[in-house]
Amino acid sequence: MTTPIQPGFLADGCKRAQAAFEASIREEVEHQYADKLATASIVKRWTLTREIEKQIAERLAQVAPPEALY
Repeated sequence: MTTPIQPGFLADGCKRAQAAFEASIREEVEHQYADKLATASIVKRWTLTREIEKQIAERLAQVAPPEALY
């Protein structure tokens, strides 16, 4: 006998939602910066990597806001 699923809130709902979207968002953002990264110096590559991580975090916050209820 199966137990029916009870609706409710998830304690780690934001983390789950962000994990679900992160791979596709990361792939998209890294693709946008691929040409720049390929020809960048070490210092510029470091700067671009930080910019990429910032873009990913911003997009994740848009699709799965941390202040939302899950």
